[in-house]
Amino acid sequence: MSDAHKDLQQALEQFWSYMARRQGGAVLVEELKLNFWDDDHDTMERRRYRSDLHRATISEIEKQNGGWGDVNGIDLLLEAITADYLHEDVLYECLETLKPARRTILLERGLLSPLYHTRYLAAEHVAHYIIPHRTELMEFLICHDDHKLVSRYALNTLSDLHPAKAVEYALPRLTDEDAYMRLASVMALQAAGHSLPAELVAALRTDSNEYVREAATELVVAKQ
Repeated sequence: MSDAHKDLQQALEQFWSYMARRQGGAVLVEELKLNFWDDDHDTMERRRYRSDLHRATISEIEKQNGGWGDVNGIDLLLEAITADYLHEDVLYECLETLKPARRTILLERGLLSPLYHTRYLAAEHVAHYIIPHRTELMEFLICHDDHKLVSRYALNTLSDLHPAKAVEYALPRLTDEDAYMRLASVMALQAAGHSLPAELVAALRTDSNEYVREAATELVVAKQ
């Protein structure tokens, strides 16, 4: 990678090295990125790394907006979004200050990022921006993503964009083993005003998850 991105690259390397040390050095940095779980343990060192990361993010955004950024810099921003997924400061800095054309590239690449935190955050926000093929991308993530978290956010967004289209993906997921996927499916059906057979509604109203049970009280029962 060129020196053009060295500030953000160095900030990320320092952050990931710190997080790996916190886990006793038992995990490789590349593996840590892919399966990142942040306990948000607050230390002065941690604050410094977060501050450096945010400062380097702003610098990279300025490069992108100034016309001398490239996709390597975009990919570093996407990595920074994962590093900061709990706080989302980097995410909103990117969404609010990148020029539209650069933001579009960020979201397009973010939806297909190898980092699942970046994918779900991109899926959560893509409805607010005009992104080519965003509907098809949501359908792809619903059906093929390895992380239910990503699939759920994609279903939520598809429901916002095209409620009727979301129904076909929600119906088979009403019995998903993941309770929050069932919840997302119930909410998608509510948004579309889709009616269900009385026996299926009754089953959802006795679901093992209290949020699913509560949401199911608003479902429309199909007329016999």
